[in-house]
Amino acid sequence: MNKNINFEDIVFTLNCRMRMLGDILCLDVDAEIFLQKSMDDLKFINGVLEILAEKLTANPDFPNRDREADNIMDAEWQFRRLLSEFSNSHSPFSAYFSQQSKEFISSLVAQSNKRRDSIDKFSTHIEQYEPGAAVSRAELSGLLESV
Repeated sequence: MNKNINFEDIVFTLNCRMRMLGDILCLDVDAEIFLQKSMDDLKFINGVLEILAEKLTANPDFPNRDREADNIMDAEWQFRRLLSEFSNSHSPFSAYFSQQSKEFISSLVAQSNKRRDSIDKFSTHIEQYEPGAAVSRAELSGLLESV
């Protein structure tokens, strides 16, 4: 995977997969049938997010890095929401969750937190002034935190 990758298309695809998994949680499906595949899908999504975060943070001269960082952070937010829905006691899978499944979800949450922290640190090195921006990145962050 040394070639240039299209972050936007990959994030779009991950978001579609996450919406599909979220939809499964809203349906009356046989959890025994779908649990393992859903866990595999969560593992796949986590792995792709790891690759994207790694590629982004490894290169300080990454083109469109602020936009890509925002896209990845949005995907991470969606992923965390999905993980929360999976571990919710109202999830159709909750009755089938073993201790191993709960630990697996907790591990994915921890990995997501680590990536988000890494991207946050990376983003602080991004130039604070964006030409044409009415509000700087730092001001926007401050405004969003106060909400």
